[in-house]
Amino acid sequence: MPPKPQSKNKRPTHFLCFPLVTDESISQLSDSLAYFRSITTPLEHGSQSNTSAAVEAGFREETLRILPPAAHRPPGTFHLTLGTMDLSDEEDLNLATRLLHQIDYVDLLRAAEVGGVSDHLNRRREGKVEHGNGGAEAEVDPKARDALAEEEEVEAETPAASEEGEAAGQSQNKPQAAIESPATLLHSLARAITPPPLRAETSLETRPASDSSTLIPEIPIPARLSTSLSSQPAPLSITLFGLGTFPRPSTSRVFYAQPHDPTSRLLPFGNAVRRIFQEASLITETRPLVLHATVANMIYVKDRSRGSKGKGRGRGAQAGTVDARDILRYFNDGPAGSWQSRQQISASPASASASSQPFVSFLTKGETIVFSTSSESEMDGKFIWAKDIKIDRIRICKMGAEQSNHEGLGMEYKHIAEEIFFS
Repeated sequence: MPPKPQSKNKRPTHFLCFPLVTDESISQLSDSLAYFRSITTPLEHGSQSNTSAAVEAGFREETLRILPPAAHRPPGTFHLTLGTMDLSDEEDLNLATRLLHQIDYVDLLRAAEVGGVSDHLNRRREGKVEHGNGGAEAEVDPKARDALAEEEEVEAETPAASEEGEAAGQSQNKPQAAIESPATLLHSLARAITPPPLRAETSLETRPASDSSTLIPEIPIPARLSTSLSSQPAPLSITLFGLGTFPRPSTSRVFYAQPHDPTSRLLPFGNAVRRIFQEASLITETRPLVLHATVANMIYVKDRSRGSKGKGRGRGAQAGTVDARDILRYFNDGPAGSWQSRQQISASPASASASSQPFVSFLTKGETIVFSTSSESEMDGKFIWAKDIKIDRIRICKMGAEQSNHEGLGMEYKHIAEEIFFS
């Protein structure tokens, strides 16, 4: 009798991420999201409009107020996802937790600082430049858009989130071949890693012997990086700016902000961490990494086919989507910037050298999603959601946002493991 095929319907239970909720960011996010809601949420009967400036600028309320309240995400849910994982098996859960604590994130950040990670990845891909690692590729493989859609829908389709609305998603399969880990460049990760002490309920005996000896294979470090990797990297700080949508402006389901790192380290750093989890077959997604913070998602709206009683979709929109072209104009180069100036919120300052360095972002251009390289000037005129957000830790979180006990967060994704790499 042939072996029973592995189920293809298993859904991710957890995700790996950089959290964006800090003492410095929470008040900024709360104010920015409140303003976003005040512009894009349909008015209740008898409510007074606050969009006089928008009308004066040529915008119409019926093309701005199209997002039902349930679509808006609370500030406590903000994060940058690196990948989703099915950790329903205790063995995989223990492995993911151990791996989270074993990685030397400071060394990975050093490699991202000197460009070693992206250079290595580019050489290993048979001469092909990998989108999102610092190249100036014009257009993203459509798989990138699929990855973003899958991530957003998977995070919504959980018991905790089902009360907020309907959800749909894609199944995830195990990879067919091993994936090269950029982290193996680093000297500290080239040595055999001894797993840290485990809790009483976990045991290395549940893993094959090969897994308990080392989680990352040994590859020599390039000579040109040996001196550069000895210095302490600067802390990582980002600004959330602008507004993008998926899958396209005229039929938008997901609204997101983009992270801007003036040092250009965030994306290669995130890719390096993600590849280590891929090497361990914990993250099975191989499509391009798209770092974004979700601002609103129509997947949380119940009875999406009818929108908000017929008022939440905009002209010609497909079921569960809205025509967001005016919202994008409003927040990317419209009155939102003027409101922000009045609130004395500005983009995070950067040195002259940092502002001239390019970074890679996931942008919408017309009806097509593209990767582009840009500098601090890319944020000019665009809405700033929060600035000076420290990226100093990484978490494994459970799928499905839950009500938070912390004031001002609204809801949050509960984490089961956390590693702080900058204090």
